[in-house]
Amino acid sequence: MHDDEPAARVLGLRDSEVARALEDQGYVNLGPFLNPEEVRGCVQAFGKAVERLERPIGDAWFPTILLPEDDVRDFLTAELAQRVSPHLGEVFDLTELELIRLDLSVKPPSPASELGPHQDFSLIDERRWRSLYLWIPLVDTDERNGTLHVVPGSHRFTNAIRSQHVPAVFDEVLPQVHESAVRLDCRAGDLVLMVSGVVHFSPPNQTGDVRLAAHGIVKPTEAPLVFYYADDDTPSGKVECYELDLATYVRQIRAGRPSADVPRSALVDRPPSSMTEARFRSGLAQVAAGP
Repeated sequence: MHDDEPAARVLGLRDSEVARALEDQGYVNLGPFLNPEEVRGCVQAFGKAVERLERPIGDAWFPTILLPEDDVRDFLTAELAQRVSPHLGEVFDLTELELIRLDLSVKPPSPASELGPHQDFSLIDERRWRSLYLWIPLVDTDERNGTLHVVPGSHRFTNAIRSQHVPAVFDEVLPQVHESAVRLDCRAGDLVLMVSGVVHFSPPNQTGDVRLAAHGIVKPTEAPLVFYYADDDTPSGKVECYELDLATYVRQIRAGRPSADVPRSALVDRPPSSMTEARFRSGLAQVAAGP
């Protein structure tokens, strides 16, 4: 986001204090959200999904939205929605916000399950709106099983345009990211909200059990989904924007460039792919100075 652009607001929260905390810090742990029975139901759904896969889940972290099996993805989303959706109205004004999708974040017990500092993909035009990520651990989390770490306020100075094809990387500032992060130890069923774009990471799961978390996205109802894409055929320094429905968006994550019959909605400036130390420290100073 350029300095002369107004910051997008967090809309649709029932609690104005929560909205302000999200705008300022980019995350909040709201505490208990799912009850133990609902948590167990989500965990059992994952077990049934693994049986359907009939293959090992591997050692690396993965989100189930990227599973190639359509039926398994849809099954998990339906099972999670059955338990999560009834509670959403307690937190959100559902006339202003809509749930896009629910999936699982899967962290196997392996050194390869570490998830380094990153920003989740931007699914809407974050120069105009804010979308929010729901993160609901299905087990108690701490440093041993790879709990969530968040860099407070980082959504305010990092890239607003991000996708698999327009990456934002933090290799140059890994020590600074780790030094400035907050560790969020949680109880199973807690609800953590994060503004899309906040920098976060999780260490490897060093226990003997899979660490599961339900993962969802809510966005302003009026904001269209945007698929950001760039390759060698994209004009230099630009990013292509395509407004897509969710099913097409999920397919495009794997397929890459949209077909010729999908109209491009916009062509925008490409942000820097790598965060520099100077930019990161300047951003932290901006956050420390207040809203």
